[in-house]
Amino acid sequence: MALFLIFSILLWILVGIIVIAVARNMSIAIFGRPWQRMLVITLFLLLLWVYARPHNDITAGQDGPAYLHCAAEYARHGQLSYSDEMLKMVNPEFRSEFLYRGHKSSYLTKFGSLLLPDIKNDKIQTWFQVAPSLLLAVPAKLFGNQSILYVMPLFGLLNGLVIAFLAMTVLGKSWRVGWSAALLYWLNPLVVWHARALRPEFVASFLLWHHCKTPPY
Repeated sequence: MALFLIFSILLWILVGIIVIAVARNMSIAIFGRPWQRMLVITLFLLLLWVYARPHNDITAGQDGPAYLHCAAEYARHGQLSYSDEMLKMVNPEFRSEFLYRGHKSSYLTKFGSLLLPDIKNDKIQTWFQVAPSLLLAVPAKLFGNQSILYVMPLFGLLNGLVIAFLAMTVLGKSWRVGWSAALLYWLNPLVVWHARALRPEFVASFLLWHHCKTPPY
């Protein structure tokens, strides 16, 4: 197994540990009574219908497509650097014509997200914000590139759980407090819109808000 894939899986294990810790601490509030269980299941089915509709428009030159492209390349080649098949067939003298922004750019890159250190060499290496793409590479490897689009919606839902946990920790062990805070987050139109796009800030928020439950935060 490639070293990058091991690191990617470790990132997902960290996410899983956080989710299990949150679920265990919220278990009394969530699963205390049968009607509460039915309410939570119904709520999640509705939220899945809303969030599991990712934006499929991928615009070149933006951060989101850069993360997606890097993840797909990592998953396809099984490593963070690889020899580009197309550049291998092009004479080094003319390679600049195939590069993003051409030879006048301060850096050499074919896609804007992966670096070409030396135009005389056809080896491309990682460069652009590696961690989000490593996280996205696991579903790409296991389920195909289309699955990348569903990762941020998942973290949008997980963020609501962490916010509920945080609200219950700070404001009292009441399920009404927790789920009210989560609903305010989940039903925010801006959250719904951006969670369905490739926004790595949702992963960063998930880790940040879970940390905030610890005093003195």
